[in-house]
Order: sequence, then C-alpha cells, then structure tokens
Amino acid sequence: MKIVTWNCNGALRKKYLALEKFDADILVVQECEDPAQSSKAYAKWAGDYLWTGESKNKGIGVFSKRGLTLEILDWPDDSLRQFLPCRVNDSVNLLAVWTMQANSPTFQYIGQFWKYLQLNRDRLSDPNTVICGDFNSNVCWDKKNRHWNHCDVVRELEELDIHSMYHGLSGEPQGEETKPTLFMQRKLERPYHIDYAFVSKPLMKNGSIEVGHPEQWLEVSDHMPIVFSLSLPDELRADEARDLLRKTVWDVLPNYEGQYHYDGEDSGTDYTEIAIMELWKKGFSEGDDTRKMVLLLRTIMFHDRMNSEAGNFNYIDEHKSVVEKILKHIS
Repeated sequence: MKIVTWNCNGALRKKYLALEKFDADILVVQECEDPAQSSKAYAKWAGDYLWTGESKNKGIGVFSKRGLTLEILDWPDDSLRQFLPCRVNDSVNLLAVWTMQANSPTFQYIGQFWKYLQLNRDRLSDPNTVICGDFNSNVCWDKKNRHWNHCDVVRELEELDIHSMYHGLSGEPQGEETKPTLFMQRKLERPYHIDYAFVSKPLMKNGSIEVGHPEQWLEVSDHMPIVFSLSLPDELRADEARDLLRKTVWDVLPNYEGQYHYDGEDSGTDYTEIAIMELWKKGFSEGDDTRKMVLLLRTIMFHDRMNSEAGNFNYIDEHKSVVEKILKHIS
C-alpha cells in the first residue's frame, strides 16, 4: 500500500494533478478544500474520499485512488484540532493529522496530538495502524519540565509499537533530520522537519519512505510530500503473488481446455469460454503479465458463477479462497 501525505498549502483544486505521478493508493492532504463545495473537476478527481474541516476552504482530506474502501471511525476528539480517523480497506486504521494552535493557551500543536493520544490510546493500539500528516512539531522545540513534548509523544507511540518510518528507515535521530518537510515562507534557508508517518512496526517490513525535493514542490507548497509504502501482514509480496497466481491459473485452465476443446472456431461455445482460451493462449504464452492473469481469473470466476447458478460443476471452488486473496491485494 502506497500512501502520500502532503500539506498542499491550500487550493488543492488547482494542484491535485501534481500528485498523480505518485500513483498512490491513499492520499492524505492537509489544508485542502472540501471537494463537495468546490470545482466540479476537483470533485470528480476526489472520487471516494473523506474530509473534515472548520471551513469549506481548509481541512483534511483522505482520498482513495485505487479502489480501496474508506470508512470513517467514530473516535472521540474533545474538539481537538484536527484529526480524521478512518478504516482503509477494512484492514488498516489510518489517522490523518493536521495539528493546530487551536486557541489553546497550553496544549498547542503537539499538545493537541498528545491529548488525542490519551483519549484514543486503546484504539491506536491496533497492530495495523498508520498515523500521518502535518504535526507542526519537532523535538527541537521541546521545553523543559513539560510532559507532552514531541519526544514524549514519540516515546508513547513507541510503547504502542508505532514508530516513525522516516527515522526508523533512515537511522537519523529525532531532531537531526537531513530532509526537511517544510520550508517556512518557501525559503530554502528556513528548513524544518514537521511532517511524519508513524506506523505499526510490522507494517514497516519491506517498507520505504521518500521526502519530496524543494526544487519540485516549492512552487506549489511550502511543504514537501512524504511518500511511503508499507506491507500488510496478510499481503503477498509482488513476486509471491505472481507465482501463486500463475500456479492457480495453470491449475484451473486445463479443466477448461478439456471441457471445451477450443479449436479457434465458433463451435457452439459462448464468448466467455472463447475469451478464457484466447487470454490463456495469446496472453500468458507471451510472458508474465499479472494484470492479464487477474482479468482471466475474474472472467473465470464470473463464468463459474453463471455455471453454478445453472447447476453445473464449479471448477474454481477448490481455488476460490486463494484467487480472492490474490485479487484483493494485487488488482
């Protein structure tokens, strides 16, 4: 699963195309306007999304760009600003973050998140948790004798086995980051690292993270996007998926060949059967193409569903669970 978190510095309706190159599964965007109250083009691009904000012009949006489902989570927030918890594809709890001053005399920015963490510690203990966004915080601003400093939040998250992907993968200590995520007032001489992706440790396995470059992004925002990829515990790696998918295809298709004896001519078989054989002969003989295999398996499953309804033998039954798992994770 590839996720991008980015503070767009407002007017996402004019900037969303800049995110297309990432081909991400999920986009988490701070300071974006509500698609339902903006331009038609922006609303169309937004597709399946969740959004919250105190005005229609600036809030947090979570956008699903590759068919993953989004479900809002009803977590208490005591009017802390600003958080959007959701369930992604019924497998990951994602907390989108944009901390604010919030007119609080004491608990500003990281203090808002610290209080939210106290409210939802049990909910955030889920082993498939992602917390990402603009925290407006860094350990360099910690204060003596304050129990809710940035370092305290990092420590409390680590107690839940939730870790910063950037620091975990780069080996850089908190406060000594070499890749800024913010250039104050878009000035290169004012760099800070204040955007983060915290994830449950098991999700970091085989993961990766990148921070955008100012020469590419300062024109549109003072923040750099953070692009990170993670693997779910039950998710197959790409090479495993291809091998398993190939095995399933070759286990299933001989049954179809034996049943239909397709010889290239229309001998009474329906077009679904012809499509199955054409994909098998012309598609897979030319090499490993996962998308063609997925299309084939979907065709087979549809055809078998029709056969089952007609009372015919269903060849896919013994492979159904593995096929569904493959389709869920790599289609």
